[in-house]
Amino acid sequence: MFTSSRCWIAVAVLGCCCLLTGCTSGYKPPEGVTVTGVILLDGKPLEVPNRQAGLGNVEVILVPQGELATSGAEPFSDLAKEDGSFTIAGPGDGIKPGKYKLVVHQQDQGFGSDMLKGEFSETKSPIEVEVPASKSGGKHDLGKMDLATYRK
Repeated sequence: MFTSSRCWIAVAVLGCCCLLTGCTSGYKPPEGVTVTGVILLDGKPLEVPNRQAGLGNVEVILVPQGELATSGAEPFSDLAKEDGSFTIAGPGDGIKPGKYKLVVHQQDQGFGSDMLKGEFSETKSPIEVEVPASKSGGKHDLGKMDLATYRK
């Protein structure tokens, strides 16, 4: 009797697991796009003092525009590597396709500092990018983006 009650408990637990798995296996989160690129200034990666101390970095942010902004989409960011490359993956499988403003902060004293003096801030950046829906579930490379070409 002791063995058979253990067997029934095991069967009941296994059945619950199968039911839960069956109920959730049809859900798939919406696919987004992973955005990559390289940020340069005059053909070179942005140099940042205090990088080794953890204070200096180059932050790249994609800020939703148009319909994305009105739908409540959140901005997404990454810290560029020393070679200027960045990857913005967002949650899950990437960010929503649509229009974004590309914001860059060259920070030498931690978040809040900006050696670019706000020239590429959320309110002033002239750089707009389109993340195509055709890239959903994959990657979209913005290529090399030289900030000097966007200066006024």
